[in-house]
Amino acid sequence: MNQQISLGFPFPGLPPPSFPQRPRAVKGFGLALFAGILTILCGIAATILALLYPGNVPGWLAPYIWGGVVIGVGLGVLIFLGAFLIWVRY
Repeated sequence: MNQQISLGFPFPGLPPPSFPQRPRAVKGFGLALFAGILTILCGIAATILALLYPGNVPGWLAPYIWGGVVIGVGLGVLIFLGAFLIWVRY
């Protein structure tokens, strides 16, 4: 029987390969947070403008004025989730 202990080294005497840790995408995280906040604010601002000046809203779009807030917040939350996925390196 072979009594040697194998440590899994590729060649005798060489240490195992090591890889540097991946850097965090801080700029991407910050940019995604900024984009999410901007998307939410734009959706709210568009809805406020459509309510203040209903004469500028086309007739086919009038029933969906409140959709600006819904779409803005929905897309903003999705961008926030993407930002946190960037942060945890997923």
